[in-house]
Amino acid sequence: MWRIRTVFCKKIRKDHRGMSLVEVIVAITILGIVAVPVLHSLTTAMVYNQKARTRQEMTLTAESIMETFKGYDLPILFERFGGSGDASKKGEGGKGGTGIEGIDFETVDTDSGYRYKSEPFTIPYTEGAKTAKKYTFYIDDMKADNGQLYDVTITAEPNSIEDIMEPTQMEPTRDAVFLGNRDYDTQAHSKAVEDFLTNHKSDLLAEFGADAYADVGGGKQEITEALIESGMSIESYIKLDEKHLTFNIEEKDDNYEVNVELEFTYHFAEYPYYVKKGHSSVPDEYESMEGSTDGGTPAPEPDEWESKSLTWNNSTNAFAYSVTLPDAQIYKNPVEAKLGRLFIYYYPNYNLKPKTETDSGVDQIIINNKTNITKFQCYILKQRTDALSNNSLKTKENGYKAYVKINNPSGGSCEVFHNFKDNIGGGSSTTEPSITGAVGDYSYATPQLTTRFEKQEVLSYKLTLDVKQEGRPITAIVSTMNEKIKKSEE
Repeated sequence: MWRIRTVFCKKIRKDHRGMSLVEVIVAITILGIVAVPVLHSLTTAMVYNQKARTRQEMTLTAESIMETFKGYDLPILFERFGGSGDASKKGEGGKGGTGIEGIDFETVDTDSGYRYKSEPFTIPYTEGAKTAKKYTFYIDDMKADNGQLYDVTITAEPNSIEDIMEPTQMEPTRDAVFLGNRDYDTQAHSKAVEDFLTNHKSDLLAEFGADAYADVGGGKQEITEALIESGMSIESYIKLDEKHLTFNIEEKDDNYEVNVELEFTYHFAEYPYYVKKGHSSVPDEYESMEGSTDGGTPAPEPDEWESKSLTWNNSTNAFAYSVTLPDAQIYKNPVEAKLGRLFIYYYPNYNLKPKTETDSGVDQIIINNKTNITKFQCYILKQRTDALSNNSLKTKENGYKAYVKINNPSGGSCEVFHNFKDNIGGGSSTTEPSITGAVGDYSYATPQLTTRFEKQEVLSYKLTLDVKQEGRPITAIVSTMNEKIKKSEE
């Protein structure tokens, strides 16, 4: 018995032998070969992700710096980046400037902080080359939100000399300002279709009358309200006519108020339809059955149709819908503030064409002065949309014409400044606008209208902002800014 148990135990020990030293060494070697590149990849990914996060954070910071920078005029920037001090170390403006609001730096050495420099620069000009200056602004050792330090460089390189509309500085207590929204024009047609189906569907059915049929999908279907809404392609027959942008200037409770209304008018275009005409030939046995109601055998369906067309209010703008503006009131101040100017920045609706019978524009701006204000100025400025290319915009501007009507009190006076004659797509001049109304000069004599587009010559700069850390590029963004040209510099 003892002998059998001993033999059995030896067998067990033989079947459960451990790994030899050679096997352990080989396993460790293989593990090392596999682990090294894996760990390297993980480390590389962590470093890359950290760099990406840093780059994203600094891009947002750079955009904030750029927008703040563009909020200052150059003379103020010179002061904020220079101030007074050791000009040899800190650039032309010296050292000690207040800097840009919200951007701090940490003093690491004598170069930490704000500075700038300039150098001569030549730009092309219509009257020949013109000398300007290229400016470089520095923020050394800027302290970011992540606690690290970066060097920021903003280069302002002269780009071109341009003429822009530049009214005098606005005063919130005296000036009413309207900023247009292009969405109202892009949605105008779909809103007109919605208005028509909501308010005029049953009236349209009555205009067609009984037994009217439309050609839908190659077959004749009786016109019903349901077919008008879903099967007759009504949207193709809704045509926009006019846009009325109305400004009402009123005196209420010792305040002057300026409220804005927006309305689109449209019409239902000529629509082809059919009515039953009869049969080309009717068998004798059916002749007595035409129109019979005695319960006899009904006559066959007609195989001939009479073609007609519905012209419903095609010559007049019978339909209209109003747009609810979220900021309909653009001005409210005490009468003592003496409202003096109305600024209208609007987007032209190029889908509205001038009427041939009157040659007046259908993009209408109406100003109703219902107060005793006698001296009044109005600036009306077309805005360009990025949705159109320059070539497309040039073409549309060539055929565009606006209509402006100003209703002033008796003896009232209004001066209008506008850019109607300018093709904002860069092409040739557009059509002369129609401007009418009770408009007088400042002597309150014979009513007359003064129209002009005041221009301000500006120097356009290309701005490039670079962020670096110990000489290593982190991020860069590009923008533009305009600076007025002083008469003494011309």
